[in-house]
Amino acid sequence: MSADVEILQRKKILVVEDVTIVAMDIKSSLESLGYHVTETVPTGQEALRSLDQTKPELVLMDIMLEGALDGIETANIIKQEFDIPVLYLTAYADEEMLNRAKITEPFGYILKPFHERELMAAIEMALYKHNMENKLKKLAHYDCLTGLPNRALFFDRFAQSLKAARRSNHTMAVLVIDLDDFKSVNDNMGHDGGDMLLREAAKRLSECIRESDTAARLGGDEFAILLINLSAPDDTDVVAAKIIHSLGSPYLINRKCCKTGASIGISLFPADGDTEETLLKKADIAMYRAKEHGKNQYRFFHRSSG
Repeated sequence: MSADVEILQRKKILVVEDVTIVAMDIKSSLESLGYHVTETVPTGQEALRSLDQTKPELVLMDIMLEGALDGIETANIIKQEFDIPVLYLTAYADEEMLNRAKITEPFGYILKPFHERELMAAIEMALYKHNMENKLKKLAHYDCLTGLPNRALFFDRFAQSLKAARRSNHTMAVLVIDLDDFKSVNDNMGHDGGDMLLREAAKRLSECIRESDTAARLGGDEFAILLINLSAPDDTDVVAAKIIHSLGSPYLINRKCCKTGASIGISLFPADGDTEETLLKKADIAMYRAKEHGKNQYRFFHRSSG
């Protein structure tokens, strides 16, 4: 195994310590335990810069840093802007400081001086806890069949996107998508076949949008998409046409070819409303109009209902 490959497989840790000799000692201990130290930095500002560049899996940080940002203030920014666990290092901390530190929800404390086995145990526990928390978040916010955001996460992002659109005066689109004749797929292919088609449809939907947009499964064979920061309403036509083509292409399910289509209803902010309830309702109405006019097509609320 090459040295470069070995480093890639080791867990990456950023050390934030303002006493150079202590930082070097910590780095040496971590490397002897098999971790990869991405960098050692002395200030909170440098830690934030390093996080963007080196992408560590854990931050080991002195709670009492010198400079404009102490360890607690730095950890608070990390909590808000990065999904990275923080372990505090401390030789001494009074009650007031510990109460401040609790707000940042750290993944543990290590008292200096420490034994290497204590350091390793604290790091492994922090990484395990962080991994479990992420798995629980995924279960709570993502659809277990398709891996797409579920209804709860969709509405959370909907509210956030709407606030941003109001502030920036950008156009935003809501698409409600219903697979055409999905019941016949279930009848002919069985529920397992139907599930396979839903997973593939979700994958195709995700490939039709930007990373900044959201595709979600609302339930059954119904999906929804949020398109944000549109430069013009006509941009939505391009995405909707792409989805119609993608979802209408044949599926290979259990070695059998099957075909379905999609009916899409679209509402626009601010033209069709300025609340989640109104925009979703109007997109739903437009979707049913698409079904009434022959399915496998998209309809805008303001174009289809006058």
